This record gives sequence, structure tokens and C-alpha cells, in this order.
Amino acid sequence: MQNETFEAKFDLTPMQQGILFHTLYAPGRGLYVEQIGYRLHGRLDVPAFENAWQRVVEHYEILRSSFEWESTTPSQQRIDREVEVAIDERDWREIPAGEQQTLLDELMRSDREKGFNLSEAPLTRLILIRLGEDLHHLLWSGHHIQLDGWSQSLVLNSVFTTYRSLVTGTPVEFESSRSFADYVSYLKNPESVESETFWREQLRGFDEPTTLGIERVSGPAPQVDLAHAQFEMRLSTEATAALQLFARRQRLTPYTLVQGAWALLLSRYSRTDDIVFGSTVSTRPLELEGIESTAGLFINTLPVRVRTPGEVPLGAWLKDLQLDAVEAREFDCTSLVDIQRWSELAPGQSLFDSILVFENYPSDHSSSSVAPDLQAFPAVSHLSRTNYPLVLLVMPGSELRLQIVFDTNRFDDTGSDYEREVCLPQLIERQAAAAPDAIAIVFDDQAISYAELNTRANRLAHHLQTLGVGPGVLVGICLERSIEMVIGLLGILKAGGAYVPLDPAFPKERLAFMLQDCRAGVLLTEQTQLEELPKSDATVVCLDLDSKAISAQSGENLAPMAASEDLAYVIYTSGSTGKPKGVQIEHRALVNFLVSMLREPGLDDTDVLLAVTTLSFDIAGLELYLPLIRGARLVIASRETASDGLLLKERMAACGASIMQATPATWRMLIDAGWNGDQRLKVLCGGEALSRELANELLPRCGELWNMYGPTETTIWSTLTKIDSPISPISIGRPIANTQIYLLDRNCQLVPVGVSGELCIGGDGLARGYLNQPELTAEKFITNPFNETKRLYRTGDLARYLPDGRIECLGRIDNQVKIRGHRIELAEIESVLAEHPEVRQCVLEAHDDVSGGKRLIAYFVSSNETLSSTELRVFLKQRLPDYMLPSAFVTLEELPLTPNGKINRRALPSPDLSTTRKKSFVAPRTRCEKQLAEIWSEVLKIEVVGADDDFFELGGHSLLATQVMSRVLQQFQVQLPLRVLFEASTLSGLAERIQAAQIGTEPSAPATMKVVSRNGQAPLSFGQQSFWFLTQLNPDSPLYNIYRAVRIRGPLQVEPLEQALDAIVARHEALRTTFVAHEETGVQLIAPTGKANLARFDLSTLSVSERESAAA
Repeated sequence: MQNETFEAKFDLTPMQQGILFHTLYAPGRGLYVEQIGYRLHGRLDVPAFENAWQRVVEHYEILRSSFEWESTTPSQQRIDREVEVAIDERDWREIPAGEQQTLLDELMRSDREKGFNLSEAPLTRLILIRLGEDLHHLLWSGHHIQLDGWSQSLVLNSVFTTYRSLVTGTPVEFESSRSFADYVSYLKNPESVESETFWREQLRGFDEPTTLGIERVSGPAPQVDLAHAQFEMRLSTEATAALQLFARRQRLTPYTLVQGAWALLLSRYSRTDDIVFGSTVSTRPLELEGIESTAGLFINTLPVRVRTPGEVPLGAWLKDLQLDAVEAREFDCTSLVDIQRWSELAPGQSLFDSILVFENYPSDHSSSSVAPDLQAFPAVSHLSRTNYPLVLLVMPGSELRLQIVFDTNRFDDTGSDYEREVCLPQLIERQAAAAPDAIAIVFDDQAISYAELNTRANRLAHHLQTLGVGPGVLVGICLERSIEMVIGLLGILKAGGAYVPLDPAFPKERLAFMLQDCRAGVLLTEQTQLEELPKSDATVVCLDLDSKAISAQSGENLAPMAASEDLAYVIYTSGSTGKPKGVQIEHRALVNFLVSMLREPGLDDTDVLLAVTTLSFDIAGLELYLPLIRGARLVIASRETASDGLLLKERMAACGASIMQATPATWRMLIDAGWNGDQRLKVLCGGEALSRELANELLPRCGELWNMYGPTETTIWSTLTKIDSPISPISIGRPIANTQIYLLDRNCQLVPVGVSGELCIGGDGLARGYLNQPELTAEKFITNPFNETKRLYRTGDLARYLPDGRIECLGRIDNQVKIRGHRIELAEIESVLAEHPEVRQCVLEAHDDVSGGKRLIAYFVSSNETLSSTELRVFLKQRLPDYMLPSAFVTLEELPLTPNGKINRRALPSPDLSTTRKKSFVAPRTRCEKQLAEIWSEVLKIEVVGADDDFFELGGHSLLATQVMSRVLQQFQVQLPLRVLFEASTLSGLAERIQAAQIGTEPSAPATMKVVSRNGQAPLSFGQQSFWFLTQLNPDSPLYNIYRAVRIRGPLQVEPLEQALDAIVARHEALRTTFVAHEETGVQLIAPTGKANLARFDLSTLSVSERESAAA
């Protein structure tokens, strides 16, 4: 009896068997789902269009197929007699055009992930979206197990032809075709011995798969984790025509050219001249009559082995490739499973991880006339995502199209969504609205809530706007580390301006240049800094002196003033011309960076971040802003605390820091100060190279260790990696979100894995350029050679790819160095030193120091034999920041030269005490001096230390100073602030301060405060003055009230709770303080005793909802 539900059953082709396996192995991943899009312009008869699809399905049996694999062995495909197709209609006419594409992208993604149930026909979905009155979008989704590219074109052309016949009233006709079962039977011909012999010979000696060397993971990636992305490019008409002309002259096929290029690329990346990749070939047997008009899967994927000997001429090598391909055509129906079995690879290893698909079939990518009043235009399509990590699809035409589809879990794809039009102030405002009473910032004993921070920044922003601050206006900011500094930064950004950090510790001459160069319209500072700042044309705003005018402004949020492409800040870095250069960073770059950091290394609203970095160092942007956009707590360490290991480790413990970012030099300083670590702490380390030794000391001291890398010109950090292993090479990891890394040779070509090249960075983090220096900008920010619409920043760093795809930094190409995290151009220091009237020649070098970092050595030739290092240090200190001052000066009769007359840096002598000491030696005299000399000798790694020797002239610096003061504490049992060594830098001078501390005349304990009398009234602090003024303006406002609610479950003993609260009040005098008016200002009165006055309310008689309402 004839079966009524299906008309035929037959086996699968080997290619279909492979697709079935991988589809079932990774469900929900959209593998082998094909999506083709068309825009239909004109009047569309939808019922006729649906009828056309139905008739085409009835004609091509493969479109009525489904697959059985559980109840039958081997798997079979079943052709149903009747299959109904329906069009899913959607009306998007009311949706703005700008949103339609976003919705379409989301629709394609969700439809692709939906996949197909291969056991039920049809394996086709049709979605028709009406975008306008005469505009539709067709999305045809199908499964690759049914159709190849040729067949897809066949089906579409049949649909359009049938529709034209239906609407014009002409007969519907189809070209006769064969059953797909005939092709399956054709493939079942017994495999010849020649086929096995051929493929064994082809793969003889190939026993290791070709890897690109830039994969994210080693070995095969888990199939279930496939996540695909694609990149497409077109060659210009001219370039395509040139390739076609070359092919004709060499008598080569276009496929051979593409195959050769792909082979060379794989060879370059895999660093081998013997590679294998897959190639999809058409296996439609022309000897079967009518097979050209049959729809089905007439393809096979076969291995292509290519050897790339460099000495063979290109033309001859390509002709050999073409001959090899012709020879392989005789065996192109061989099952890949069999070829894999015949190869010499170990079982389970794939022959290849990349395939080349050359779509050499009739396909018109231009518009076509479907009916007299309907045109069809190809739209965005997604061809199938395969189980292979890397696929190159090539589509010939007047413009050669190349599409790479890759598994993002195997290759670095950093594309990530973020709010591209939002600026930093808006992100912080959201947190202020979401958790207004949460503590935002802590500095010393001061704290400020998110609401208060936002309000005070708003008032400052309104005030700055009255002075002309807005987009494009640069505002200098010169404030010590404090809550007010952050308020100043946010006020500038909210007003639409961009800030320029001016470090109060910088020499006045350097600050003068920066102010003049940036042409700051406004200078934000405080009264204590005014005398130290150079004169400028900027309007000066003092946060303390102008507090009344600022406080009188509105505290409401401003409308967003800056666009994402406007400047957020300009930071000056060392310049090779002898002057610092300003790097211009836009809001979008900053927001992209911060959002990326939220994901990795990660931070949440329970974190406490301790900020230790000066504002003039761009990495401070992470420390100040990352907690504030996430609702976490920012704790700011003072300048003195951040530079003193003993104080810093105490501050870390006291504030409960869960995350801290610092340079390797600072982490070394902490370890030298006796810091034992905290397993709750996430350590971010960057700014200079992280040594294996330091990493191994940090790993047991923290919960997580992250190595960060990036120049100022690409917005703080550009790559990162988590350090877990105590033995593997220290790498800088992989790029952050929306960042691309290129390692290029001198010809701007990509270097292979393991070969060093200049590290160049592209993506959303790139700076606008250097302020007022277009030539330098053009030199460092170059056109991306792989995408002419984008730019790259040349870092000057040498790097190479490791086999697992991570990047290892190898050093510098030029004379730029990193000293304790600061990037320094040696030429800038040389330029300043050469201006000394008694210095004839000079050169700077960076030498390894005893702490594992770098120290600067100045070599000079002088016209004055008595010129001392002290004089030179004083001269440089007037022009350069402390971190740029040489730690030693070496006098030479002449600088060594190479045969071509250049300075021979390798011939410069290593500095020693005999060359740096200019005064007569005086031996240590007292017991204290002798013990201190031993400490200096151990720390500085020198044998002889005299009483008059200067710590810094002997090669000391701030990190080594921390070691000295830590050992002073152990040896003499006195704790002196680190600044004491800077104030008394000679051995005898420091010994005197130690002795004074021992007898009580030198303050021993860091930065102690004087205890004032509690009798009578006390003045208000600067922060309290602001609150007092605002409260007088609006006495009934609850804005600055701070409350906390705690729900306690279980039996509560009220009396012990009240006693505990009273004890807290007795312990902290701030809780016993009241504020009253006195002589037109406020004063504070501290009561000698006080109680908590715990009020009690009984809500037990109320309903649950009433209790909740009353408690709120």
C-alpha cells in the first residue's frame, strides 16, 4: 500500500550527515541556519507572493524534506507529499526608520538562534515586514542541510518568476529537474582504490593541524560555546579588474588566486610552510541530465594541502596550485570522514579549523524586476555559521566581496555595545538618583553622599557656565587630592568643558607652559595654591574664596552640555621636543573604557576602591570615575599617604579596600613596608612592566591580580589580563572592548606569531590627537592600513603574540622610558639640562636600579670642573617634576661616539660613588649615623656611605626611601613620615631627626594633628562652612540629612542596644556636636556628654501594609 504522508525516503549525503551531527551537537546556536534578506520596492500582492512560495515548495522536493536519525540507521531524509508554507506578516510602518534596522537586527538574531527542528518539514521560515506604503522586507530563513548557494539562487529566481506569472496572468512553468535521490545514489558508487591512494598520498607526513597562533584557546573549542561574528569587505572595481587581468594573463582561475592568497595568509600566521585548510567544492555531476535545475546540497568540503616555499616564483607556484586542484576534482565526492581516517593525524584531531568557500554560482547581487511594479533589492543576509572556527566566503563580481565568519570564543572580537552618546556626568547622575544617600567618596575623616556630590557639582557647573565654560573650553584644575577635587572635575564636565590637570607639585615653569599651551579659559583652584601658580589670562575660580557665589547656584542637574565627541580632558605627558604635549581625550573614549572595566576586571556597588594616583597621571580616571558610575565607594588617599608605604598599608586596612590600582613601583613600596596582603583585594597593576618576581610576590597577597597596559593616547588601558600562573610569561593580555591591536613591521604589515612588531592600537579609545601639534598627531596617529576610514596609534612599544593569542610586550623602539609608572621622553630632560650655561653636552640613560625598577642617569660634559650634581638638580627641579629628575649625574670629559659620529650609549659607564660624590668624604661619627649608614648601604647596594652624603645623589628615590624609613622604624623604634627623608636627605641630617624623635622633640607618628581645647566654641571646617551657608538659605531642606535603616530579625534586648548607642556617642565627639550662629558665621559646640535618645514606636497592632508605610 502506498504511504499517504510521504513520497520518498533515502539516505543522506556525507555532507548532510556532517551538518546533521553538528546541528544536533550544538542546539540553539544557529549553526547552519541561512538567512537571506530582500527589500521589495513597489506594490506587493502578498497573497500572490505566498502562493508563489507554495508552488515552488511543491516543485522542489528538497524543500519538503525532513530528517530521521533516532529510529533509523543510517539517518534518512523523508520527502513529504504535502507541506504548507505561510508568510509571517508584520507591520512596522509606525516605527521610525532609524529604529527599524535595530529591530531587524534583533529579529534576525533571535530567528537564527531559534534554529529548526530537523524532523519536521518545512525547514523554511518566511517573514515579511511592511516598512512603508510601498516598501517590504523579506527574510527567508532555511537550513543549509537542504540547499547550497546555487540552489538558493535557483529557488529565489523561481519564486520571483512564479509571482510574475501569477500577477500578470501568464501560465506558471518550471524547468524540469531530477530528484535529489538520484544524486544520493550517484554518490553511493563504490569508492575506488585510487581515491584512497590519492588522499593518503596528499596528506602523507602531515601530522599536526594548522593553527593560526592567535586563537583565544588552545586545541579544539567546545562546539556548544560557538558564538559567531562576521566582517565583510569589498575590493574596489579597479582592484578587482587588476586581479582579473593578472589571472587571465597567467591563465589562472579566480579561485586559484584566492586560494593562493588564503594559503599565504595561513602560512604567515601559523609560521609554517606546510598547511592544510578546508575548501568547499561543487559536486553537482553534470553527467546526470537535468541536475543543473535541481535544488539540493551539491557540495563537499575537502582538505587542501599547500606548501609555500618562498624561493618559487609566484606565477609558477599559483599554476602548480591550479594543477593540484584539477587533479583533486577526480576525487571530490570522497567523504571527509574517510579522508580524516586515512590521514596521519591522531584520532579526534580535526584536519583543519578554517575553510574557504568560493561562491562561483549564478547570483545577481543587483536589483531585479520581480513584476512590472515591483523591484527586489538584495539586503543584509547571514550565510550559515558552521562548526568551523574560521570561514572565508568569497563572492566574485565587478567588486570582489570577502566575508570572514569567525567564532568569537576562539578569536579576539572586542566589539561590545555601550551607550555611545552618553557622557560621564549622566552616568554618575543615574547613581545619584538610584542611591542618593549612599556614601560616594571618603577622604580622611570626611565623607559625601551621592546626592550631595551631585548637587555640589551641579552648583559649580552652573557657576562655571556663567564664566563661559562649555563644550571645547579647557579648564585648568589645580587642587590637592580631596573630595573638592572630584567635585571640581565633575563640575567642569557637567558644564560641558574639558579639564586640564595641573599638579600642585609640578614646577611653576612647567605649569606656566601648560596653561599657556592649552589656553585655559578658566582656572579652578583654592586659595592655598594661588601663590604657587604662575600668572595667566585664565579667569580664576577658588573653591574656598568663591564658595558663597558657587553655593548660591542651582543644585539641579544641567541638561547634557557636551556631546560624546567633545573633549573630556587634556593630559600632558613628556615630550621629545623638550616640552610636554597635551593628549586630547573625548567623552566617548572615556565612557567606552569605563564600561569595559565594569565587565573586566569588574566592580560592583559593594566594592571600596582606594585611589592613590595623582590626577596628572591618566590612570587616575579609572580610580575616580569607575566606582562612581557603579554606586561603589571611592576612598581617596592623600598625597602623603599614597607616597608612604607605611601610611598606605594602614589606610588600606582602615578603609576596607576591595580593589586598588597602582604602578608596580607602588606595589613594591607596599611590600617593602611590610604589607602582608588581603585575600579580598583585587589588585590592578599597570603603568610600567610587571616583573615575574613582583607578580609572584603579589599573587599570594591578593584575591585577584590583573596586569594592565595602555598609553595615554588610547585612554588609560587598552589591554589587560588576569595573572594566575606563577611560571608562565607575563603578558599584557588581550584588548579591552572596542579596541583592536595590530603588531606591524616597518612596512605596516602584520607580523607572524612570535615575531616582534610595533604595537599599534585602534578602536574607540583613540585620542583626538595632540593639542596644537598637528604634525606630531599625523606622525603618531596614522591611517589604519586595513581600514582607511579608521586610525591607529603607534605606541613605539615592541610586542609579539604568544601562541595562545595573548600579547607580550618586549620594550621600546625609541628612547622613551617608564619611571615609576610615568612615561618619560629622555629627550625632554636632555633639552632642559642642555640649557644650563655650563653644560656643553649631555645624554640621559635609564638604568636598572636595586629595587627592580629604573633610575635616570645624566651624563654630561661641563665647561666648569666644579659643577656639582646638587647645582644641576636644583636647576632641573625648577623646570621638571620630581619623577623626571636624574638620580645620579656623571661627569665625562667627552661623550663616547660611534664611528658615524652618533652618541654611543652602550659605551656610557655605569655610575658609581666615585663619580657622583663631589665633596670630601666624612665618615659617620655617631652610633646613630653608623647604624643609619648600614641601612643606606643595604638599600642602595653601595659599600661606603658618608655623613654628608645625600640619599638622592647616591641613587635613592621615593620607593627606596620607603625601604629606608621602614628599616628606621625597626632599628630605632621611631616612625617618621616619609617626607622627613626629603627634608633631611643627608645621612647626618636624617640621623639628627631620628635622635630628635627619640627624645621627643621631633613629631614621631605621621602627620599628627594638634589637639585643641574643647572648652568653648570651635570654628567650622571648609566643608562645614558650605553646609552652614546652604542650611541658612533653606533651613527646612532635608537634602543633607543622612539616615540608615536596619531591619533586625529575632529577639531584641532594647536596653543593651541603647547602652551600645550611648557608648558610641561617648566615643565620637562629632555625635555630641551642635552648630550655632556667632558673629555672622557658624561655630560648633562640643558637649562633654550625651545620649543617643533612642525613640520607641510599637507598630505591632497595625496590618503588614500599614506597618511598612509607617516605618517608611
